[in-house]
Amino acid sequence: MSINWKLMSDLRERQRTLASESVAKERKAVAESESQANEAKQRLIQEQNNKAALWSNTRAAFNGGVGSIESLKLASAWSRTLDNKVAQAAQGVQQGQTVVDERNAVLQTRLQALRAANADVEKAKEMQTRLATGRRKEAEARADEGTDEWATYRWAQQEEEAGQPSTRGSQ
Repeated sequence: MSINWKLMSDLRERQRTLASESVAKERKAVAESESQANEAKQRLIQEQNNKAALWSNTRAAFNGGVGSIESLKLASAWSRTLDNKVAQAAQGVQQGQTVVDERNAVLQTRLQALRAANADVEKAKEMQTRLATGRRKEAEARADEGTDEWATYRWAQQEEEAGQPSTRGSQ
């Protein structure tokens, strides 16, 4: 069975193109996931800052003599709400990082497939080149054989025309 290395090379090139496109798409997905994870981190920082500001303002009010037990109860209730928001934001950060990690793992798989496709392309091209070189060498060898046969034939013909027996056939 003979392999059409040109066709194989074209097929491998197409596979490499598909793998390259897949890597590009996955890189874009990783970038989007990282952006979303960064937004989640910013929300967490904002919620933590909101809680810190609440207690800073409450402390300032008490230090300024304007604080009351009622304002402390309100601050405490609002602090619990902010605690929930901080917890949700922290969960968002964790989920965002999980998605980024998963996307990076997929990207690594795609990169590995691209490397394999590149190797397959090179192998197919190498085999195509080897085949072409082999065919060229065979053609050259056939041409050399034809030239030798022609030269032997011409030499024998000249010997016969000269009336001398050929010494080549008696050896």
